[in-house]
Amino acid sequence: MNTKTQQDNSAKACEPDAIIDEALVGLQDCAQDAAEASQEAPEAPAALIKLNDAVITGTETEAGNALLETPVTMMLGEMWEQRDKRNTQDGQWISQTRSWAQWIEGGPGDKNNPAWGLSRHNVSKAKEGPCMVLGSSTENARKAVAMVNMSAMGLDIDSGASREAVVAKIKSLGLFCIVYTSYNNGKRVLQLKRDHVLQKMKIK
Repeated sequence: MNTKTQQDNSAKACEPDAIIDEALVGLQDCAQDAAEASQEAPEAPAALIKLNDAVITGTETEAGNALLETPVTMMLGEMWEQRDKRNTQDGQWISQTRSWAQWIEGGPGDKNNPAWGLSRHNVSKAKEGPCMVLGSSTENARKAVAMVNMSAMGLDIDSGASREAVVAKIKSLGLFCIVYTSYNNGKRVLQLKRDHVLQKMKIK
């Protein structure tokens, strides 16, 4: 009985149908192994899309593209220490109108002028220097009562929230924004001049 069973099994294994069945089982096993391996393997990180020094994130939309083509007027000048002669005075701020795409793209600098544009992150040894007002005013003056319109809202995040948390919140709201680090980014202590503090607090 045992001998016959072995002979029958041996004969069956040599039949063409048996060979095909075993081959199909082998292919199924390989496909299952590959599927399991693909699930276990970590996803490759998405390639970063960069523009100058900036990293672009989010989903491209028609509304976003239309916004980039929208012309906006902003003012350029320089701010240094109080009473510094290099400060741009009221009436001397330069109003320029460009599309958001042009303001973001900016342009390279040269030996006399730094690179400019919202996608270019110049690292300076001083906080003071070239700056931008996110709107236009009457008589090119940099003061609240003279402002005609604002092209954007600038927020200085000093609450202790991490940059990652802020970006995540902005994405969840579906907003268009430009995020950048300022001169004192990451510092826990800020040194202020005593006279400036007393002057702001109107203490004599």
